Amino acid sequence: MTSAPQVGIDVEGRRIALAQLQAELEAAGIALPRGLTLSGPAEPHDPMLMPTPNEVPVQAAGSRLYTIDDQGNPIDLPPEAAAIVEAHVPA
Repeated sequence: MTSAPQVGIDVEGRRIALAQLQAELEAAGIALPRGLTLSGPAEPHDPMLMPTPNEVPVQAAGSRLYTIDDQGNPIDLPPEAAAIVEAHVPA
């Protein structure tokens, strides 16, 4: 049995400020008409991992960052988004 393909960028437990990251991606010319979605298990039990305003909790390994298509299906971000996601530091 094969597993379903993984969609999106693995954010490896990093802090992600979705609105800020979306603005950074759009400033680089990457259109995200349906925005960004972050899925995967969060680790909310450690107070050091709690989010600051405009952040989601630190995501566990395996969490995925992606966008959606016109039918609401998860799809990968364009390849050029990877470097911007990697350089993202929440303000």
